[in-house]
Amino acid sequence: MRRRGSAAPRAMRNMTQTFVNKFGRKPGRGIRPWLLLPKIIAIAIYLGGLASVLAIWIFSDVAALSLADPRRQFILDLVGSLMVRLVIPALLLALLLGVGLFFQYPRHFLLIRWWQTKMILLAIVIPTSHFFCRWQFTILRHTDQQAASALAARRLAWGLLFALVGSILVVIVGRLKPRLGQNPASVAARLSALTPPPANLASPASPTNREAPPTG
Repeated sequence: MRRRGSAAPRAMRNMTQTFVNKFGRKPGRGIRPWLLLPKIIAIAIYLGGLASVLAIWIFSDVAALSLADPRRQFILDLVGSLMVRLVIPALLLALLLGVGLFFQYPRHFLLIRWWQTKMILLAIVIPTSHFFCRWQFTILRHTDQQAASALAARRLAWGLLFALVGSILVVIVGRLKPRLGQNPASVAARLSALTPPPANLASPASPTNREAPPTG
Protein backbone atom coordinates (compact mmCIF):
# COMPACT_ATOMS: atom_id res chain seq x y z
CA MET A 1 0.00 0.00 0.00
CA ARG A 2 2.85 2.37 0.74
CA ARG A 3 4.37 1.70 -2.65
CA ARG A 4 1.12 2.57 -4.36
CA GLY A 5 0.71 5.70 -2.31
CA SER A 6 4.24 6.92 -2.96
CA ALA A 7 4.09 6.27 -6.72
CA ALA A 8 1.33 8.80 -7.38
CA PRO A 9 3.08 11.85 -5.88
CA ARG A 10 6.30 10.80 -7.62
CA ALA A 11 4.48 10.64 -10.97
CA MET A 12 2.95 14.05 -10.32
CA ARG A 13 6.39 15.49 -9.59
CA ASN A 14 7.71 14.01 -12.85
CA MET A 15 4.82 15.54 -14.80
CA THR A 16 5.43 18.99 -13.38
CA GLN A 17 9.19 18.82 -13.90
CA THR A 18 10.54 21.37 -16.37
CA PHE A 19 12.76 20.10 -19.19
CA VAL A 20 15.12 22.38 -21.07
CA ASN A 21 15.12 22.01 -24.88
CA LYS A 22 18.81 21.60 -25.69
CA PHE A 23 18.65 20.03 -29.13
CA GLY A 24 15.48 21.41 -30.76
CA ARG A 25 15.06 24.38 -33.07
CA LYS A 26 15.42 27.86 -31.72
CA PRO A 27 12.13 29.78 -31.55
CA GLY A 28 11.32 31.56 -34.78
CA ARG A 29 12.29 30.79 -38.38
CA GLY A 30 13.60 34.15 -39.45
CA ILE A 31 11.96 36.01 -42.30
CA ARG A 32 10.81 32.91 -44.21
CA PRO A 33 7.23 32.70 -42.76
CA TRP A 34 6.75 36.43 -43.42
CA LEU A 35 7.54 35.79 -47.09
CA LEU A 36 5.87 32.40 -47.52
CA LEU A 37 2.41 33.24 -46.16
CA PRO A 38 1.93 36.40 -48.29
CA LYS A 39 3.19 34.46 -51.30
CA ILE A 40 0.54 31.76 -50.77
CA ILE A 41 -2.16 34.45 -50.49
CA ALA A 42 -0.89 36.21 -53.63
CA ILE A 43 -0.88 32.92 -55.57
CA ALA A 44 -4.44 32.19 -54.43
CA ILE A 45 -5.59 35.65 -55.57
CA TYR A 46 -3.77 35.23 -58.90
CA LEU A 47 -5.24 31.81 -59.66
CA GLY A 48 -8.71 32.79 -58.46
CA GLY A 49 -8.67 35.99 -60.48
CA LEU A 50 -7.42 34.21 -63.59
CA ALA A 51 -10.08 31.50 -63.24
CA SER A 52 -12.75 34.19 -62.80
CA VAL A 53 -11.58 36.02 -65.93
CA LEU A 54 -11.64 32.79 -67.92
CA ALA A 55 -15.14 31.92 -66.68
CA ILE A 56 -16.46 35.41 -67.49
CA TRP A 57 -14.93 35.29 -70.94
CA ILE A 58 -16.27 31.83 -71.82
CA PHE A 59 -19.81 32.29 -70.49
CA SER A 60 -20.22 35.79 -71.97
CA ASP A 61 -19.61 34.33 -75.46
CA VAL A 62 -17.90 37.44 -76.80
CA ALA A 63 -17.20 35.72 -80.11
CA ALA A 64 -20.92 35.71 -80.89
CA LEU A 65 -21.50 39.36 -80.00
CA SER A 66 -21.56 41.97 -82.74
CA LEU A 67 -19.10 44.84 -82.73
CA ALA A 68 -21.87 47.34 -82.01
CA ASP A 69 -23.28 45.42 -79.05
CA PRO A 70 -22.65 47.41 -75.82
CA ARG A 71 -22.27 44.15 -73.89
CA ARG A 72 -19.10 43.42 -75.86
CA GLN A 73 -17.45 46.64 -74.75
CA PHE A 74 -18.58 46.04 -71.16
CA ILE A 75 -16.99 42.57 -71.11
CA LEU A 76 -13.76 43.92 -72.59
CA ASP A 77 -13.59 46.66 -69.96
CA LEU A 78 -14.40 44.22 -67.15
CA VAL A 79 -11.81 41.64 -68.21
CA GLY A 80 -9.17 44.30 -68.80
CA SER A 81 -9.82 45.83 -65.38
CA LEU A 82 -9.60 42.46 -63.60
CA MET A 83 -6.35 41.60 -65.33
CA VAL A 84 -4.66 44.96 -64.74
CA ARG A 85 -5.88 45.61 -61.20
CA LEU A 86 -6.05 42.10 -59.72
CA VAL A 87 -4.42 39.26 -61.64
CA ILE A 88 -1.18 40.87 -62.80
CA PRO A 89 -0.43 42.65 -59.46
CA ALA A 90 -1.00 39.39 -57.56
CA LEU A 91 1.32 37.57 -59.96
CA LEU A 92 4.05 40.21 -59.62
CA LEU A 93 3.76 40.12 -55.83
CA ALA A 94 4.04 36.32 -55.79
CA LEU A 95 7.12 36.47 -58.03
CA LEU A 96 8.72 39.16 -55.86
CA LEU A 97 8.16 37.16 -52.68
CA GLY A 98 9.49 34.06 -54.43
CA VAL A 99 12.70 35.94 -55.24
CA GLY A 100 13.01 36.82 -51.55
CA LEU A 101 12.60 33.17 -50.59
CA PHE A 102 15.14 32.14 -53.20
CA PHE A 103 17.86 34.39 -51.80
CA GLN A 104 17.62 32.68 -48.42
CA TYR A 105 19.23 29.52 -49.86
CA PRO A 106 20.32 30.43 -53.42
CA ARG A 107 23.02 27.76 -53.82
CA HIS A 108 20.71 25.05 -52.59
CA PHE A 109 17.84 25.97 -54.92
CA LEU A 110 20.14 26.15 -57.93
CA LEU A 111 21.14 22.51 -57.39
CA ILE A 112 17.76 20.83 -56.98
CA ARG A 113 15.83 19.64 -60.02
CA TRP A 114 12.29 20.41 -58.93
CA TRP A 115 13.21 24.09 -58.56
CA GLN A 116 14.91 24.08 -61.97
CA THR A 117 11.79 22.49 -63.49
CA LYS A 118 9.59 25.07 -61.79
CA MET A 119 11.69 27.92 -63.19
CA ILE A 120 11.58 26.45 -66.70
CA LEU A 121 7.78 26.16 -66.51
CA LEU A 122 7.51 29.74 -65.26
CA ALA A 123 9.77 31.00 -68.06
CA ILE A 124 7.53 29.29 -70.61
CA VAL A 125 4.04 29.85 -69.19
CA ILE A 126 4.13 33.46 -67.95
CA PRO A 127 5.74 35.31 -70.91
CA THR A 128 4.01 33.16 -73.56
CA SER A 129 0.52 33.53 -72.11
CA HIS A 130 1.03 37.24 -71.33
CA PHE A 131 2.14 38.32 -74.81
CA PHE A 132 -0.31 36.03 -76.60
CA CYS A 133 -3.32 37.20 -74.55
CA ARG A 134 -2.26 40.82 -74.87
CA TRP A 135 -1.98 40.41 -78.64
CA GLN A 136 -5.49 38.97 -78.92
CA PHE A 137 -6.94 41.56 -76.56
CA THR A 138 -5.42 44.36 -78.64
CA ILE A 139 -7.07 42.91 -81.74
CA LEU A 140 -10.41 42.81 -79.94
CA ARG A 141 -10.04 46.44 -78.91
CA HIS A 142 -9.20 47.85 -82.35
CA THR A 143 -10.62 45.51 -84.98
CA ASP A 144 -13.57 46.54 -87.14
CA GLN A 145 -14.18 43.09 -88.63
CA GLN A 146 -16.57 40.59 -87.05
CA ALA A 147 -14.61 37.55 -88.23
CA ALA A 148 -11.35 38.84 -86.78
CA SER A 149 -13.09 39.66 -83.49
CA ALA A 150 -14.57 36.17 -83.20
CA LEU A 151 -11.23 34.54 -83.96
CA ALA A 152 -9.39 36.69 -81.42
CA ALA A 153 -12.04 35.95 -78.79
CA ARG A 154 -11.60 32.20 -79.24
CA ARG A 155 -7.82 32.51 -79.18
CA LEU A 156 -7.96 34.60 -76.03
CA ALA A 157 -9.99 31.90 -74.29
CA TRP A 158 -7.34 29.32 -75.19
CA GLY A 159 -4.58 31.66 -74.02
CA LEU A 160 -6.26 32.19 -70.65
CA LEU A 161 -6.78 28.45 -70.29
CA PHE A 162 -3.11 27.82 -71.07
CA ALA A 163 -2.07 30.39 -68.44
CA LEU A 164 -4.35 28.86 -65.81
CA VAL A 165 -3.34 25.23 -66.42
CA GLY A 166 0.36 26.13 -66.64
CA SER A 167 0.21 28.16 -63.44
CA ILE A 168 -1.52 25.31 -61.60
CA LEU A 169 1.19 22.94 -62.84
CA VAL A 170 3.87 25.30 -61.48
CA VAL A 171 2.11 25.37 -58.10
CA ILE A 172 1.89 21.56 -58.03
CA VAL A 173 5.61 21.18 -58.75
CA GLY A 174 6.48 23.73 -56.07
CA ARG A 175 4.18 22.06 -53.55
CA LEU A 176 5.08 18.40 -54.14
CA LYS A 177 8.79 19.04 -54.78
CA PRO A 178 9.35 15.82 -56.76
CA ARG A 179 12.87 14.44 -56.67
CA LEU A 180 12.89 13.70 -60.42
CA GLY A 181 15.52 11.01 -59.93
CA GLN A 182 17.76 13.20 -57.77
CA ASN A 183 19.30 11.96 -54.53
CA PRO A 184 19.00 14.55 -51.70
CA ALA A 185 22.21 13.20 -50.15
CA SER A 186 24.16 14.07 -53.30
CA VAL A 187 22.70 17.58 -53.24
CA ALA A 188 23.79 17.99 -49.62
CA ALA A 189 27.27 16.74 -50.48
CA ARG A 190 27.63 19.14 -53.40
CA LEU A 191 26.29 21.98 -51.29
CA SER A 192 28.76 21.29 -48.47
CA ALA A 193 31.59 21.13 -51.01
CA LEU A 194 30.63 24.54 -52.40
CA THR A 195 30.09 26.17 -49.01
CA PRO A 196 33.27 26.79 -46.99
CA PRO A 197 32.88 26.09 -43.25
CA PRO A 198 32.83 29.18 -41.02
CA ALA A 199 35.76 29.90 -38.76
CA ASN A 200 33.78 29.47 -35.55
CA LEU A 201 32.17 26.19 -36.60
CA ALA A 202 31.34 23.98 -33.65
CA SER A 203 32.77 20.49 -33.28
CA PRO A 204 30.99 17.68 -35.14
CA ALA A 205 29.86 16.15 -31.86
CA SER A 206 28.07 19.30 -30.68
CA PRO A 207 24.43 19.76 -31.78
CA THR A 208 23.41 22.77 -33.83
CA ASN A 209 20.11 24.57 -34.02
CA ARG A 210 20.53 25.90 -37.54
CA GLU A 211 17.50 25.29 -39.72
CA ALA A 212 18.20 23.20 -42.80
CA PRO A 213 17.05 24.47 -46.19
CA PRO A 214 14.10 22.74 -47.83
CA THR A 215 15.12 19.59 -49.65
CA GLY A 216 13.56 17.81 -52.57
